[in-house]
Amino acid sequence: DTLGYSAWHTNTVTVNAPTINANFNQSATSIVVNSTVLFTDTSTTNGPSFVGWLWTFGDGAISSEQDPMHTYTTVGVYNVTLLITDSLSYTATHFVPNAVNVASGCTPLASADFTYAPLKPLIHSTMTFTATSAPVSATQPITYAWNFGDGSQLTVSTPIIQHMYLVTGTRTVSVTAYNLCTPSGVSAQNALTIEPNRIFLPLAMKNH
Repeated sequence: DTLGYSAWHTNTVTVNAPTINANFNQSATSIVVNSTVLFTDTSTTNGPSFVGWLWTFGDGAISSEQDPMHTYTTVGVYNVTLLITDSLSYTATHFVPNAVNVASGCTPLASADFTYAPLKPLIHSTMTFTATSAPVSATQPITYAWNFGDGSQLTVSTPIIQHMYLVTGTRTVSVTAYNLCTPSGVSAQNALTIEPNRIFLPLAMKNH
């Protein structure tokens, strides 16, 4: 005080390092070659904000962006690691083994075909058309573009479709199948004859 008297009081203050939880999300875990994965940082802390990000994608590539996009160009299974740093240089790491599975590229379509039922189609009756394609390992999804020969066309993502003919006569039906690596498609066609409905009278009635 102003007379030179003094007194002391001692207390203890504990300073802890921040609790940092490194984490991230990714847009895909299974892709084909030359596909891109978006990685999103979801790390949390009770301390100062993050200022640094170091990503390793398992294929030799790295990034310092917070939410990077990375394209995998080689088949394989890759580990991904995120190292984060806050403004006081505290760090944390999140490691995901087998984070990305990169498969071989797109398998193109080699051929297409279709069947229909009933085999003797009638006017004003519903017909069922079923498309097939080869090989069975062709990359999905597969799109089917139908032309029913009567001016009706339809593009669908399922191989089975129904159609009704309103006029008799011979029609040429075609289907073209497409996938990502078969942009020109593979086609098949067949001609079918639409018959009129016939009413068969009993023999006894014919005699009258």
